Amino acid sequence: MKFGLTLTLSEKYEPGMDLTRTLREAVYLVRMAREYGFDGVVLSQHYLTYPHQSAATIPTLSRLTAEAEGMLMGPMILLLPLLSPVQVAEEMATFDAMTGGRSVLGVGLGYREEEFKAFGINPRERVGRLVESLELIKKLWTEDEVEFHGKYYHIPLVRPTAKPVQKPHPPIWVAANVDSAVHRLGRLGYTWIINPHSPISDIAPQTEMYKSVLKEYGHPMPSIFPMRRDVYLGEDSEVAWSEAGPVLGWRYDVYQQWGQDKV
Repeated sequence: MKFGLTLTLSEKYEPGMDLTRTLREAVYLVRMAREYGFDGVVLSQHYLTYPHQSAATIPTLSRLTAEAEGMLMGPMILLLPLLSPVQVAEEMATFDAMTGGRSVLGVGLGYREEEFKAFGINPRERVGRLVESLELIKKLWTEDEVEFHGKYYHIPLVRPTAKPVQKPHPPIWVAANVDSAVHRLGRLGYTWIINPHSPISDIAPQTEMYKSVLKEYGHPMPSIFPMRRDVYLGEDSEVAWSEAGPVLGWRYDVYQQWGQDKV
């Protein structure tokens, strides 16, 4: 078992706040995580996050590579249906080089109406866009010449030169919560990122289904099976809940308002 650190880098927004303190704290947290033997650090992504204030994912991760030598690093998750697969492929290839081949690409569908409206994307297209985008990204990473004509993305014959250090490419992790999404990941052979607030009563049967579908479609079990959980240490459970409960409660109230539990 390995342990990593998930950075949300978001706090309640107050007028006049900038991101300076947030970024300083991120550097401090990653230095401490490395010092205490954590194996990796990942950073989430959301846009227009009021009442949170959040730092942009890829620029922040790039800064943190200097503090995370030897650690696995990557976004968890990028909202892939909102993004250009060409841009993601080249930025992540560059990031893989910056980490010395220790990057992972974590992606998800997204679920917030505000984000889809802001990017001009129909949320009903998100599954198709995610699947097609990953197909194109892998081609750009692994093939010398690429021509692609899908339902959502089209590029002429090109010779991509921004290649990742890892061969054939960095690991691809995909977030999923509901059964149909977990089944899809098994069919496509991607690593499943388990939702951080899913109860064990849901995770256990979904894990068995995921393993079964992987086997059915001839995919190996991933070498890393990522599961995120919120952890807080206190002198005892009562102290821990009294200190962490208000913060976690506020955060998960916001997630519920955003509709995360429906993904």
